[in-house]
Amino acid sequence: MASNANFIPDTVNSLMSEYSGGVMLGRISLEVAARDTLKNNGFMGSYNVVFLTSRDSIEHEAPGCIAAPLVNMFAKDKLSLGVAGQGSQPVPVRIFAPAQLTLTSQHLSVGDIKFLEEPKSGFLSCKKLTLIKPTEDEPVYFDLIKSWVIDDETQIEILKR
Repeated sequence: MASNANFIPDTVNSLMSEYSGGVMLGRISLEVAARDTLKNNGFMGSYNVVFLTSRDSIEHEAPGCIAAPLVNMFAKDKLSLGVAGQGSQPVPVRIFAPAQLTLTSQHLSVGDIKFLEEPKSGFLSCKKLTLIKPTEDEPVYFDLIKSWVIDDETQIEILKR
């Protein structure tokens, strides 16, 4: 087992090694800003923080992975995790954000995802939260995600794929 000092870099490097293309790593931080839609189905990670912003939308598709102790995503209109690309991929979108996950958008859609380690804290700010069940059963992470919503006025809907 890795020492505590090397746990984060070792975990990020291990996850990154599973991707042959579409790899973005920022050793100190990874900051990506887009005017239009920011799409990812590869690996995005950092040993400290991933900060993604879009004036339009952010789409993380399977088999994508986001890995950093702190992950912050801000999209003006829509942010989707594990919604597109799901049908043809055997694995969900994987998220490793052990310290904190912050998601901000008008509309957040969550489909087939897997938390590699449950974040110690999470914050969701959105007007509409759409949770899309990847199977008949409601995933346990739906309750976790709903508990992170910080606005009592957020409209929450649960759909079946």
